Amino acid sequence: MNQIPFLIHCLRHDLAIPKDPIEQRQLLRAVMNVHNPNDPIPEAYWAVQDELLQAETRQKGVVTLDDLTPIAPQIYLWQGDITRLQTDAIVNAANSQLLGCFHPLHACIDNAIHSAAGLQLRQACFELMENKVNRKPRAKRKSRRRLIYRLNLCYTPSGRLSTKTSTKLTALYLPIATVLA
Repeated sequence: MNQIPFLIHCLRHDLAIPKDPIEQRQLLRAVMNVHNPNDPIPEAYWAVQDELLQAETRQKGVVTLDDLTPIAPQIYLWQGDITRLQTDAIVNAANSQLLGCFHPLHACIDNAIHSAAGLQLRQACFELMENKVNRKPRAKRKSRRRLIYRLNLCYTPSGRLSTKTSTKLTALYLPIATVLA
């Protein structure tokens, strides 16, 4: 069985499947990016999706903490594909729905994370929001937005971190790491 056409048809059986494997993978990613969590997914989808995503992860390679060099005690900077990191969690300035970006193939971190994690992440986030679990009082949501804004200030369009930016990131995350340690 060709995994990608199968997965596309599970989600959208009305779409024509391109012949080119790269175009097929892009179409699958686009369909995953806009999938409505209310729409049912056949049970057979999940195992095939997981097999595909695990193979892609093996092909990209996994980066562990041992592969990184700390810039301060318990502070590591990573420049690269965040989906390669072996980690328990990723801090992401997600949208208010937690469902990822709804622009197919948009090169944002939300789409990268959701595409690599699979539709289980979108489904879990949807259920979390539906149950209104972990809803923060309004004042706490504002402070979270300020933190996200501060993180955005450290972003560099070139993707390269200057010493000044690295220092800003360290100053920002050091107190957070101290609290979490």
